[in-house]
Amino acid sequence: MSASLTFNYARIEVALPDGRIIGVKAAVRPGHRFATRRIEPGEFVLQFGHPIGTSLGIEEGNLISHDNMSNAVPHVRDLPQDLFTPPPDYIPEHERATFMGFRRADNRVGTRNYVLIVPTSMCASHEAQQISMMSEFMLYKREKLLNVDGVVAIPHNKGCGCQDGSNIEVMLRTLANYADHPNVGAVILIDLGCEKTNLAKVEKYLLRREQSFNKPVSRIGIQEAEGYHPNVAAPGGQINFLWMMVAMREGEDRQFGVVNVQPEFASSGSGLEAVRGK
Repeated sequence: MSASLTFNYARIEVALPDGRIIGVKAAVRPGHRFATRRIEPGEFVLQFGHPIGTSLGIEEGNLISHDNMSNAVPHVRDLPQDLFTPPPDYIPEHERATFMGFRRADNRVGTRNYVLIVPTSMCASHEAQQISMMSEFMLYKREKLLNVDGVVAIPHNKGCGCQDGSNIEVMLRTLANYADHPNVGAVILIDLGCEKTNLAKVEKYLLRREQSFNKPVSRIGIQEAEGYHPNVAAPGGQINFLWMMVAMREGEDRQFGVVNVQPEFASSGSGLEAVRGK
């Protein structure tokens, strides 16, 4: 339900879709609720049609809090015998749309094919970004690399001397998931060399994941290459090698069909399934 707010010096007035105008009687912080009508004691307080508590006596316009609402909600113990989830209504095969994509080794399908540069810490993020920009402007040509969409980096401000535990775990999981994304065809890992989250740490994390990691990988160590400038200039050969690996692994773009799209799950990636078209 949408509503419009009109501010005046005494209170906030809310115009509801049914034409009623109510006055909010207290300061309501973001994420909190106010009553759009009087809710009698013992009556369930509804949000989006579902009970979230029981009224202790709430007037129209009042802030809803534990002062005027208990946490008591109805408990459904017995489920109806005819309760069931209907089978999915799949689109007939001959009506399914298709798209050009890249099937990965684990059968996921990417719509793009990037070489990804992953700095293992903030100490290598600037170099990663410089390498990706120079590769895009000086090495990459679409007409010569029809299967490759470019070189991208993911600079960040994590790693190095951070605390052990969840800080490192979250960072490594995030970097690993980027590298594992189906739109990534090959990966360059780059580190400074002395940070806590160095190449050895990141590779160990990738290898102990539940999912297999089967992509071309190249490694750059800034201290091993004796500084910043060699790392910006030298990776051209590595990137060209990875481009060849991406092209050989994927060949021409291949056609895939959309089996089932469920918009409510699209944000988590679980609602899109793809298969090779016939």
